[in-house]
Amino acid sequence: MSDDPLGHNLYGASVDIRGNTAVVGAQQIFGGGTGAVFVFSRHGSTWTAETKLSPTNNSATFGLSVSLWGSSLAVGDWSASTASIYERAGQTWQLQQTLAGTVGTQFGAAVAQRGDRLLIGAPRTSVGESCPGQRIFTGSMMQRQRGP
Repeated sequence: MSDDPLGHNLYGASVDIRGNTAVVGAQQIFGGGTGAVFVFSRHGSTWTAETKLSPTNNSATFGLSVSLWGSSLAVGDWSASTASIYERAGQTWQLQQTLAGTVGTQFGAAVAQRGDRLLIGAPRTSVGESCPGQRIFTGSMMQRQRGP
């Protein structure tokens, strides 16, 4: 990896683990800089740094939320109102798609995956008055849902 994970001031802001893969989100909101997600893999009883994922837009809040499921990794970035989807191909992670919400809604504040479904939190979404919102993506179909 090209960067020391502990150099990010919010290293560990988000974490997830599945099988022999662990991911750690690291925002960089104090003092400027770019957020990142660090990927680790376990071989036997040893955890090894595998790669560092960085946003294409240099956002400081990239990595606020992370979710692993199978070979898929979702990374939320609330200041950019995006969620980036990566797929593992061998030892590398490739950006497949970046989903964008409405700027200012904090789309990407939370992400969760199960099977072919991805839930993305957008806590500043509102209908009339302030109302928490989220989006559910299934494959290529998107449904808009509102919180209570």
